Amino acid sequence: MDDIYNVLVTLDFPDAITHGLRRTTDAMRGVLEKTRSDLTLTIRQKALEDRLNATK
Repeated sequence: MDDIYNVLVTLDFPDAITHGLRRTTDAMRGVLEKTRSDLTLTIRQKALEDRLNATK
């Protein structure tokens, strides 16, 4: 996802040519950040669960 976003963000053409690509790229950035946040949260939660289970 990062690779696709990085390619799309480099395209700088008028909206008449790209038909809303900038808006789509901005929306993709939001999805990318949300996915990154969810993944980080899940990894940290799993590490915490592992530590709690190790103390039993």
